[in-house]
Amino acid sequence: MVIEMRKRLGFALTYALILFSGCEKIDEGYNPSGGNLPTNYIVIFDGSFSPSSLTLVGGNSITFLNSSSGSHQIISADSTTINTGLLAPQAYYYWKKDITGTYPFHCSIHPAEQGMLILTP
Repeated sequence: MVIEMRKRLGFALTYALILFSGCEKIDEGYNPSGGNLPTNYIVIFDGSFSPSSLTLVGGNSITFLNSSSGSHQIISADSTTINTGLLAPQAYYYWKKDITGTYPFHCSIHPAEQGMLILTP
């Protein structure tokens, strides 16, 4: 009986180790001192983006976060490289592509809201 309980305990511990090791999240984009959004966020406000221009190494991720009171749709100048679809207030869109180049983008609903994404090698 003791051997059977040890087997069950060993199984349970192994299962827990596998389960929790899969939950580790490494996010190098955050400021280790805390308090700031990662530099790979583009926040959408009513009338502007912050930052309006972002330079990153290609392959990094970017999250477009709609912090405005209305909906937005962010698209690149070619309408295909970036296309967030309709973002309701407080919604976000995660974007990651292993590409390089300069990509102007704007809000299709509010064309005066413009930004630039620069992806370097």
